[in-house]
Amino acid sequence: MSGAFQSQKFWGQAQFSLQEVKRLLSDSFGLGQFAFDYENVFEWFEAQGAEGSHWNVSRKHDGDGQPSFDEYLIIAISPVPKNTVELGQKISNALSCTVSFGEGAYDKNDSWKFVERQKFVPGPSRSQTATFIDKLSDGLRCDKCGGTVFDGIVSGLSFSFRCCSCHSPGPATSWSAVGPKWEGTIKVYRDEGVIDAPVLEGEGKEIWQEIRQLSLGGKRLLLR
Repeated sequence: MSGAFQSQKFWGQAQFSLQEVKRLLSDSFGLGQFAFDYENVFEWFEAQGAEGSHWNVSRKHDGDGQPSFDEYLIIAISPVPKNTVELGQKISNALSCTVSFGEGAYDKNDSWKFVERQKFVPGPSRSQTATFIDKLSDGLRCDKCGGTVFDGIVSGLSFSFRCCSCHSPGPATSWSAVGPKWEGTIKVYRDEGVIDAPVLEGEGKEIWQEIRQLSLGGKRLLLR
């Protein structure tokens, strides 16, 4: 399973056989040059994507050649894509399931251990439903990885951009320069690595001072 042991990957519990997964991903990403294989624990396929990317898609089987749908489908892409947000959302939509992106380590018990960094549920992508943070960051490009999708970070009295792909910091200013002008809804999350339920949500111009108070209380906040 070449490429399956790299640290960063996508995973989700897709309710499709690998042949069906192949078709769905091929339709969405134009994959080609497929090669299927299996051993006593895993089954997988490898494929070539656009611009020379290599895909490895694997999952445990039940021992009798049947898929185990309660096991995670693991998708490793090399090189690791720069825009994991757009790609993760597209994979989630293609497979009709929640998909996570983060670090994965394979242990000696034939199982994966994950640290989730991003989570995607089937639905419109951020490029289809542009938020105010997307408008603010329009034209920005990450100096480190070239990514073009950013989150907003509020820490104390400051506001800064952070690349969604590699988490490198971007330009910064004061939160009071941005908050009162925020158009539309803000979803506010604790910046603790795993994106869970928002701790605050509402119209930006109405809750920007609440966000400042939360941040001044020692909480680093992520805005979308």
